[in-house]
Amino acid sequence: MKKTIAILLVLVIAMAGVFADIAGAASSTLNLTTQRTGIQYLAITASEFEGNTLALWNTANATSNLLTADVPVADGTLAWLNLINNNRAGVDVYVSATQMASTDTTDTSNTYKIDYAVSVGEGSFNTASNTEEVKILSAANTKAVAGLFMESYAITAVVDSDDFEQAPADTYRGIVTFNFASI
Repeated sequence: MKKTIAILLVLVIAMAGVFADIAGAASSTLNLTTQRTGIQYLAITASEFEGNTLALWNTANATSNLLTADVPVADGTLAWLNLINNNRAGVDVYVSATQMASTDTTDTSNTYKIDYAVSVGEGSFNTASNTEEVKILSAANTKAVAGLFMESYAITAVVDSDDFEQAPADTYRGIVTFNFASI
């Protein structure tokens, strides 16, 4: 009988361990992380971007929609500067330009230059008075705080009328350059 009680006592103690609540076994956690790399692009296109996804951006700014040919200066919007950014601090966008000069490569005697002003976003660059690039969009207005920042800005230009009236007959070209810097 003592053996039976001893065996039962051993079984009771062993069974208590099987049914005991072990701390921490009721729940466990898994920490997941991901990292999104930065996206900042500028594209000059003939039409305004009106989408709201990266896929639409890629379609709208595909090579076939990018402006690669000369754009004649006229009243109104000449082109669109499309900006996409996912930097939470935003980006600063700058513009610079060269005076319009003759495109005739066979007769280099025409050294006449035509000044103009190009405007985009918050500022403009005038080839007659600016020598350094000008900030046209500030980081404060390009922050990606609620998802991707995607916006289009109209590009306009005005030719200096006095320079234009005095210019010898020829085709003139000026180069407008846009740069941006992440903050």
